[in-house]
Amino acid sequence: MHKYILSLGSNIAPRLRFLRFAAASLILRGEILEFSSVYETSPVGMGEREESFLNAVLAFRTYLDPPALLRAVKNIEESAGRVLEERYKARTLDIDIIAWSGGEWHDERLDVPHPRAHERLFVLVPYVEICKNGLARFPELDAGTLGGLRRMQDLRQGIEFFCGGDMLFARAEEEP
Repeated sequence: MHKYILSLGSNIAPRLRFLRFAAASLILRGEILEFSSVYETSPVGMGEREESFLNAVLAFRTYLDPPALLRAVKNIEESAGRVLEERYKARTLDIDIIAWSGGEWHDERLDVPHPRAHERLFVLVPYVEICKNGLARFPELDAGTLGGLRRMQDLRQGIEFFCGGDMLFARAEEEP
């Protein structure tokens, strides 16, 4: 089996429900080992007019290899109504493959580890949160992650705690 770090994000209402949909859809394809809290973050590279994102990070185990997982997450995004028109636009759901237990994977559609993960607080902060117990550690990400967090300590105002990760699995009427 393969272990992955996945980043989830949504900035179109109902944002938390789209993250829940992603988690429920992923469970059908493998096992969620660990999940972070949900954070509200400023959009990156999208302009100030876009709504803020809800983001979370999951440690996920599946039999799918990276290209098969990419197809699966693209199908989940499409099922959530995501339209792939342009980069850096509002989206119902965004699922990125951040790291893989097999090390690196590079082809025309996918680069793992994610080439910009170390630059994104909406990935770094939840990743560090789930690394605390050791289940989700990916040594190839650690140096860039820790260095990225040190460089961005003063930028932390762009990311706020929204709710505990257990809310990814709560019923809709329990939303914060």
